[in-house]
Formats: sequence, structure tokens, C-alpha cells
Amino acid sequence: MVSSVHESVQADPNWVTLLENVYGASETDRRVFAVIADVDGPVTVDEIAERIHRHRSTVSRSLTRLVDAGLIERMTRDDSGPSYRYVYRMRDADALADEMHRLLSAWYVRMDERIGEFARQSA
Repeated sequence: MVSSVHESVQADPNWVTLLENVYGASETDRRVFAVIADVDGPVTVDEIAERIHRHRSTVSRSLTRLVDAGLIERMTRDDSGPSYRYVYRMRDADALADEMHRLLSAWYVRMDERIGEFARQSA
């Protein structure tokens, strides 16, 4: 994890770094996201758990965080039985990029305001 903005600016971030820095994604969240990004079509909790060698409940919690953050979508798949199953897929990449731009722009504005406050108090 990048420990400062200074280091972050000097680093060459990849999508994993973006997930960590913009959304606070944990290692498990990043691994779950990577599976979903790598698979064509929707994927189940059990399929993800098998791929990353984690318990189903761990993956389920991670999926909830990723859905809540707006990084992935949860859909219901009808298996023509008495129950249904959730499946997960990536959100549109352009929509994700727009959202990250919006979040980072809002963060920049807030930090710029705080820097201005600091400068005024120090004067």
C-alpha cells in the first residue's frame, strides 16, 4: 500500500492500486475484483471462492463491499428451481472510469480547500 500522496504521485499506479487508494479495497476485495474482471459473463460466489481459495463467506463479504462501492453489479439468475442464485459481473468500464474521475475530482477540491485553510491559519 502506498503510504503517502507524495509516494502515490511518484508511483506508476495500476488498477489494483486504484482500487486500494480510491475505494479502500482490501487484498481479498482486489482478488475478487480481478476474478470478476477476468471472467466473461457473470460469476457466482462459489466460483470466485474456488478460484481465490477463500471461504464462501469471505468472498460474499467482499462482494457486498464491491457492490456497495459500485464496482460490480449483482444480478439474480433463475436456475429454474425453488431458489435463485446471485451472480456478479463488472460494471461498464467507462462508467467506472467516470466514477473514479468524479471521486478523485471531489477529493481534490476538498483537499485544496483544506490546504487553503492551512495557509490562512499559518499566515
